[in-house]
Amino acid sequence: MDGFYQIKENELRLPGVTGEHVFLHISDTHVSVWDELSTGEEREKAEKQEESWQRQRRSFAEAFHEPFNPEHTISSREALHKLFAYAKEVRPECFLLSGDILDYRHPAGFRLLEKELADYGGEYLFAPGNHEGDYESHPELTAFNRGSAGVTVYRGGGFLVAALDDSKKTVSDRQLEELRAIAAGSVPAVLLTHIPIATAENEAEMKRFGDYFSISEKSEDGNARELVRILSAPDSAVCGILCGHVHGYHSSVYAGEKRQICASSGLVGFVHRFTVRGA
Repeated sequence: MDGFYQIKENELRLPGVTGEHVFLHISDTHVSVWDELSTGEEREKAEKQEESWQRQRRSFAEAFHEPFNPEHTISSREALHKLFAYAKEVRPECFLLSGDILDYRHPAGFRLLEKELADYGGEYLFAPGNHEGDYESHPELTAFNRGSAGVTVYRGGGFLVAALDDSKKTVSDRQLEELRAIAAGSVPAVLLTHIPIATAENEAEMKRFGDYFSISEKSEDGNARELVRILSAPDSAVCGILCGHVHGYHSSVYAGEKRQICASSGLVGFVHRFTVRGA
């Protein structure tokens, strides 16, 4: 394997689960592209954003003490393609994309992501990031989440993975209702989001990234506070969170022994291999 990839492995053991269930989780590739259908203005913006992220990816890698190799200077288009190529090779049970896959909403970016997903051909879940926008304001994004503006669920053997759009640092009433049902259910669940949460247990760790990088139980937004309350409740069936947004790998305990794992940026080849096994 070349110097582009950084593979991080974690596992979650759950009662009632049989066999081994492998997921791949990527985040924050911030793709900025143009193609033959792009206007001159669209191309100019894509080139400007691409140049900006060439600098920023190195800055984040250095801040998190992560490798930055010559292979990490490739374009965002190439980085996304290499991540999908790895997923095609591994063939996970479900490919998890936790937002900011695109740096902004642009037609060429949508076309590229649609092509990569079609070529991949396997199961996937997509939770949009703040750079892409939210499902309710931008219906075109729902195509990547199977047409749902609520919570999209992948059902494994004895557990489920649920993708939630928290790109506005809050959630809708509909999403809260669906999440409550999952949290109150008898089936253990893993939540896929873009923005991590900050609770009483991991607040000190999340604070060092700045308020911008988490949703806090002290938020002024009522739905945001309710989201954190549901996830951190002792009896919640949600037993782990996979997210991104901070641009560096970070793992914290947010409630009891439940872990929140933030994937680093796909621009530096980060792939989170997440395995669910029986307890």
